[in-house]
Amino acid sequence: MKANIDIVAKKCGVSKGTVSRVFTGRPGVSEAMKEKIYQAARELNYSPQQMIAQENIAIIVSSSYKSAGPTQFYSMLLGDLIADITRLGYLVKIVGMDELGSLLKCYTKVAVLMISNEDITLHESSLKALEIPLITINKILPYAHSLCIDHFDEIQQAVKYLLANGHRKIALVLDNAMVWGGQERLRGYKDAMSRNGLAPAQYLSYQESNFSMLEIMARVRQSDATGVIICGESLVPEAVYAINLLGISVPDELSIISFEQKGFSKWLTPPHTTIDQDIDALSGEIASLIACLIKNPKSGRIVKLLKSRLVVRQSVKDISEQSESTLELRISNTLETKFSERQQL
Repeated sequence: MKANIDIVAKKCGVSKGTVSRVFTGRPGVSEAMKEKIYQAARELNYSPQQMIAQENIAIIVSSSYKSAGPTQFYSMLLGDLIADITRLGYLVKIVGMDELGSLLKCYTKVAVLMISNEDITLHESSLKALEIPLITINKILPYAHSLCIDHFDEIQQAVKYLLANGHRKIALVLDNAMVWGGQERLRGYKDAMSRNGLAPAQYLSYQESNFSMLEIMARVRQSDATGVIICGESLVPEAVYAINLLGISVPDELSIISFEQKGFSKWLTPPHTTIDQDIDALSGEIASLIACLIKNPKSGRIVKLLKSRLVVRQSVKDISEQSESTLELRISNTLETKFSERQQL
């Protein structure tokens, strides 16, 4: 016999109203009682009536954020993703890390993780115990499907563009060098510089350095870098503020490539050349993968890299001619010095 709300309520010694409050997310039920009801529902294979009309997709976020992920990238993605999933006819449920017990296999078909590495480490056993397909974004886990931006390639594109404009001292500012994306960006930077016979000018990680963006940009200027790549949408406003405080003229003194923010990057002064991670395309890929996993939940692990594109605006200065002029002046001065020395002899 299929379990209903009366059976679950009786097993837990509570009213039907209490069980309903738990599965509709209303307040007034203790954490201990919530867990007891979740456990009973799992054991009885109970499907809450309000949940079974549609396939349910969970977006798991850090409990302290609820409606957004731990970075501005996730915040930008969340709205697009909810729209794309809804258009496919699925019901979206945003769940905090403290509500994982509510994701019953009988009605939650796929879960998308928008959480920090710390949350993953702390709740790994609970995530594995969900027994539903998991999708990570810009993270690679052995027990989950992954859709990632090709961070290695995007930094290669940025370095290549700066080199083409005559820059040889190129700095890199990372939002976080400890996560997979930051490590890929740093690897792409070092590889691109090395292949062109150049030493890395300066690379700094915002979250690990304990520096403010003002200190970081001051260090970039001290390094004599002529160009800098600022990685991460969330760093851009503070970086622009720091650059203005330091009186750095962009692009005359320092060329900048930052990360695209719709409706923002093109209005900066000057408009920034950016790495566009194409949030719309990523959201569409996630929605397509969700549809695929609903049809085939036991599909083999999928890991896919998506390309970014470079949006060229006015924040990068072409200093190739300046470099050539400087070289010609240096050669001219050397010849004049040698000629003068010979005359003295």
